[in-house]
Amino acid sequence: MFFLPAGTFSYWEAWVYLAIIFIPMTLVLIYLFKNDPGLLERRMKTREPETEQKLIVKLSVPLFLIAFLLPGFDQRFGWSDVP
Repeated sequence: MFFLPAGTFSYWEAWVYLAIIFIPMTLVLIYLFKNDPGLLERRMKTREPETEQKLIVKLSVPLFLIAFLLPGFDQRFGWSDVP
């Protein structure tokens, strides 16, 4: 999601961000697999029961995607100039 809009894999900020996100997420997943697989199973089956909540989830998906695409486009086109 970062590299395609950036047009390059030499986008070190994206690699750092992905490491910061995925390393702890993977460690928590491993911990839950070992110590509380029931909790992990319950969390994976959770669905939003109310219509308003479902609407909020549907509206947040495009914003979530934009939040991952925008930095890549910024890297490619140089929109921001941060010293």
